[in-house]
Amino acid sequence: MNEFSLKYLAKFVFEHRVERLAINGGYMPLHDIKTDQLIHLTLKDQGLHSEDLFILSQYLKHNHSITHINLSKNNIGFKYIEESKVIEIKMKNQDKLRDFSFQ
Repeated sequence: MNEFSLKYLAKFVFEHRVERLAINGGYMPLHDIKTDQLIHLTLKDQGLHSEDLFILSQYLKHNHSITHINLSKNNIGFKYIEESKVIEIKMKNQDKLRDFSFQ
């Protein structure tokens, strides 16, 4: 998926009531993230790729409840890896994120 398509998809699913989304791996609970229903987000070993992480990061920008994220044992490449670091830094600076794992 090219970058334009990915950004368009992220905008579309955020603006509509999309409960869950799976692009390359397991389902991500987008509605629960968007509506601040989660404190711990565990997507360990779900077969997620960089494209999944990009969509997830767009939702996490607006989330106020998640304090722990576990994305370990996924196929996250380097294409959007900076996006995860930006999210981690932003959330830590807002005193929201206590744990972030994706190794």
